[in-house]
Amino acid sequence: MSSELRDNKHFVVFGSGSAGRRHARALRRLFPEARIQMVKRSSSLQPTQQLDGEGIEIVDQPIAALGLRPDLVVIASPATMHAGDLQSALPFCQKILLEKPLAHNLADANLILDTLHKFPSSVLVGYHLRFSETPLKLLELCSDASLGDLRSASFGYGQHLSLWRKDVVFRSSVTARSDLGGGVLLELSHEIDAIDMLVGKIASIENAQISTDASITDGIVDTSVDAQLVTDSGLKVSLHLDMTSTTPWRSWELQFSEGGLRANLLTGEIFRVNSDKSEELVFKASDDERDSAARSQVSVFMADSYLHDNLEQSHFVIRIIDAIRYSAETHASVVVDQDYGSM
Repeated sequence: MSSELRDNKHFVVFGSGSAGRRHARALRRLFPEARIQMVKRSSSLQPTQQLDGEGIEIVDQPIAALGLRPDLVVIASPATMHAGDLQSALPFCQKILLEKPLAHNLADANLILDTLHKFPSSVLVGYHLRFSETPLKLLELCSDASLGDLRSASFGYGQHLSLWRKDVVFRSSVTARSDLGGGVLLELSHEIDAIDMLVGKIASIENAQISTDASITDGIVDTSVDAQLVTDSGLKVSLHLDMTSTTPWRSWELQFSEGGLRANLLTGEIFRVNSDKSEELVFKASDDERDSAARSQVSVFMADSYLHDNLEQSHFVIRIIDAIRYSAETHASVVVDQDYGSM
């Protein structure tokens, strides 16, 4: 561990939900002597007992903590609060880890970019799967020439909302509420970001279908999404996201001319699919993959060796989500960057 990571530091985490707690734990593991303060708003129902014994201070107002000019601010509040929390933090700290998604809609995403142009800041949007063992190994395996040419791909994640966060009432969780930026497109946008990482830049959306039918939410957020995404090279990628599947699954599949790769993101396993459809296990991630990815993300960012196009890519993810919604509403193919207005 570098001397910089061993130094005593001060961190402020906005948000006491699962993401905020994960970031707080990662910071504690990396910086055992640091002062860590977590901002838990009075309206929050999130439990913080999981952090007992971690030496993390819980505060309900951020201004006193920010006034100490922390080394890093983590914004893990609901997506609808990202723009406001960022504006509050930037005058006191120019190093911000902003949990994904960048914002809950394109208007706020644009506002965030405009705000950042006014401050000399370093911002990383928290797509932690880019730092996770299984996606990184899958990216490496994609370069195997013996697989041939990439022909198609599919990315899917399904899990009933009641299984997501067992320590909160799921119907009142962030994911279930439109006022907090819920819905599968925003909450599961890792899959959209992964397509860019593994397959290519998304250029258009075809055949998008969105459902809000489920008693598990406020009836407004998207509970399932199916769409075909087309990259700038013409490759077609199937996307499925839902919060209704009773049996959890998360599978990314890449089909090549001479075989394929299938990653099970829930177990951290990657299988090579042979031409005769048989499969062989080629990778198994460590048991603490999720936590180690959170630590890696923080340490890379603190060392200033992070992905410098991350902010623009995260903004592009919001534009893709906007296009998916527009395609579903109009039942038409949509070019991602065409001027059709924000949903």
